[in-house]
Amino acid sequence: MNVLIIGGGIFLGRHITDALLSAGHRITHFNRALSAPPRADVEIVKGDRSRDLELLDGRTWDAVIDTCAYVPNDVRRSTRLLKERAARYLLISTLSVYDHAHIEDGTPIDESAATVVLAPTADETVMTPETYGGLKVRCENVVVNAFGADATILRCGIMVGPHDETDRFTYWVARCARGGRMLAPGDPNEPMQFIDVRDFAAFVVRVVEGRKSGILNVAGLPGAATFGKLFEHACRAAATRPEIVWLDREAIARTDLEQWRELPLWIEDAAFMRKFNELIVDRALSAGLTLRPLDDTILDTLAWARTLPSGYQMKHGMTPAREVEALRLAGC
Repeated sequence: MNVLIIGGGIFLGRHITDALLSAGHRITHFNRALSAPPRADVEIVKGDRSRDLELLDGRTWDAVIDTCAYVPNDVRRSTRLLKERAARYLLISTLSVYDHAHIEDGTPIDESAATVVLAPTADETVMTPETYGGLKVRCENVVVNAFGADATILRCGIMVGPHDETDRFTYWVARCARGGRMLAPGDPNEPMQFIDVRDFAAFVVRVVEGRKSGILNVAGLPGAATFGKLFEHACRAAATRPEIVWLDREAIARTDLEQWRELPLWIEDAAFMRKFNELIVDRALSAGLTLRPLDDTILDTLAWARTLPSGYQMKHGMTPAREVEALRLAGC
């Protein structure tokens, strides 16, 4: 197959590219070529999707994989140009499209769950944390309206693994490996739901090859992982035995630690955190999604983390000094 990937090659795009090449497909990247190194086995069309899509004119593809759709106008431009030039359009969306405020506790979050509805006057030109989910919903709608039965929407959960530039999962794996006195949020049963990016990429290839249409949630199995399980497996992989100090929400409030950023993958609102990690993936499993063992993801992530430059500061997580101070403020 001849496949066009709109977006970068740092993390998800990189692994999708590897999976497609391993399956024998030809690939063209359309992006600004700002971050990923050039690859001899991939054609690069350098351009900004907001103004340079005409560079793709006059060509055809069996499938388009859009990894970086954030504002509807960009997607309108790309679908308008590619409607007669591509047989299928696959959009990478997000679990953030779901409107958790209108989903009752204990209600499974499948593809039919309520999604975020932005006000008609919402600014579509700039994505903010507040409008991220709603704009993604509008991007989905643009693709479905343009491609119909030839549209595929993958609503992804948290992706983890080697080359993850967010460091959210990597922080915890590396922190367990460092040993010593370790601050842990909530309790060992706090839920987590993530997917190895390589499993996600392999599923993208299966969906494209099988011409699978519709909307699919793509994540790890709900209830399969917890913070306690992650730390147990990460410590075993690194052969370390840190002193793990679990802080409940009241103790964390005394530390002023920032949820999600300083405590990656952890949310202060316990009810929201449960719902955030209850994405039902039955439809994707039926379509061929396979998930590797947690130990494989941890070992490969740890091996990659150890290749990072000396002194590298992770984008998420606590510095050692901040962690010590937080434990002191919590009275531990």
